Amino acid sequence: MPNYTNGGGSVYLYGLVNNLNPKLNNNMITSGIIPQLQYHLDSYEKVIFCNVWNPFSKNFLRAINLILNSEIIHSHGRFNYPLIIISWILRKKIIHQYHGYYGFDHESKISRFFGVISDQLINLIVTKIIFNSDSEMKSATANLYFNKNKIFIIRNRSRYKARKVYKKSIKSKSLYKILCLSRTGKQKGLDYLLNLAEELKNDLNYIIVHFISLEDSGRKDYINEIKKRNLDKNILVKDSINDIENITHDYDLLISTSIFEARSLAILESMALGLPVAATDCIGQKELIENNRGILLKLNENERKWKNSILDVFSNDLKYNSIRNSALDFIIRDGSLEALASEFELIYGKSS
Repeated sequence: MPNYTNGGGSVYLYGLVNNLNPKLNNNMITSGIIPQLQYHLDSYEKVIFCNVWNPFSKNFLRAINLILNSEIIHSHGRFNYPLIIISWILRKKIIHQYHGYYGFDHESKISRFFGVISDQLINLIVTKIIFNSDSEMKSATANLYFNKNKIFIIRNRSRYKARKVYKKSIKSKSLYKILCLSRTGKQKGLDYLLNLAEELKNDLNYIIVHFISLEDSGRKDYINEIKKRNLDKNILVKDSINDIENITHDYDLLISTSIFEARSLAILESMALGLPVAATDCIGQKELIENNRGILLKLNENERKWKNSILDVFSNDLKYNSIRNSALDFIIRDGSLEALASEFELIYGKSS
């Protein structure tokens, strides 16, 4: 079972594969950083899921072998350029799912230049293009040319059904427990999290429990930065977690300080389980928690304002529980993982 700390995308793909019609004979092959997903199923007559960006890895050669025997190539993630080009040369039908399109606003000029050229080439040769959220699609279409007939939005869904929310008293707790589920890396905006932790320190007795995989290359540096800022009593780093179903009742808030997402699975599943969310208003997050479904942390504001927004909710039981109920209503309307799989099956049918 994949875990959040390898990235929500691995959890998302695992859930999708397990809910697809078995007649599709689907298989999945990914890069070595997510070993739980390698060869999830044995047959590969129809669909192969590809998430392999390194042409020198063993999985790359395995993926080519699977591509030769597959009808449809489902490329997940934007860095599968080599496999997409090979699939195109072999005249395969290619479904390309960005799962986290963010433009290149946060990259160097060289990365932006080559990234735009690569993305534009891929968009021309693939059969279908899938985005996980409306905001992701808007960001992509603002930066690149797309054939509108190729574009589909298939929104990420929670693995968990919406749970009944019982009223919870949050005001005047002796200790507030905040959950964080993210890997390190620029995308996750952990500098914002550390700045916010410093702001909260004098006004709230709290602890942030941050689950990060032991294999995460930035884990050690992140822990060192926590110690450097004297936050080691406020931020506890733990190892990977497969799901949050059995722990959310121990926490008062989920926090995400990302600068972009596809459609955050951690947020969706926390909402389904009755755990309120505080998250930045970036792509893939804002549309989930706006309209009183969470605490919106505006990226154009400083962390002191973020702190005040959180303290305001923590001091008001009525507002806290109102957020939980609004989030739950949204999850019920949003649909299930089974619905997500059905939407993909329709896309596969249109591509075959």
